[in-house]
Amino acid sequence: AVRYAAGLCLFFERFGASALDRSNKLLLPYVRACKEVAEETNSVFLDVHSAFVSHEGGHPALLSDGLHLNSLGNDKVAELLAATLRERAPWTADDAALDFPEWREVDLAQPAA
Repeated sequence: AVRYAAGLCLFFERFGASALDRSNKLLLPYVRACKEVAEETNSVFLDVHSAFVSHEGGHPALLSDGLHLNSLGNDKVAELLAATLRERAPWTADDAALDFPEWREVDLAQPAA
């Protein structure tokens, strides 16, 4: 957590603002930096920013107080996540093998058996 916080403070200093700056002027460079890190680490980047900006009514319609998601914002993120999972992992839970027995099948007297 400390490394993340230190990295975030360095990011703010690099782009000329304090960590307490609540404006959106740092948002786009931060989104780009997150995308770069995802590419460098072969991780999935969920572009919530673009989805919110392109939403009819803009991002304010998806936020309860300018920062936290409202129910519509949660739905938007869930849709984006589901679409990304379908694209990147086109399987369902039904396709996955069970590694463990269902809880009803466990012998409580000998759970390791």
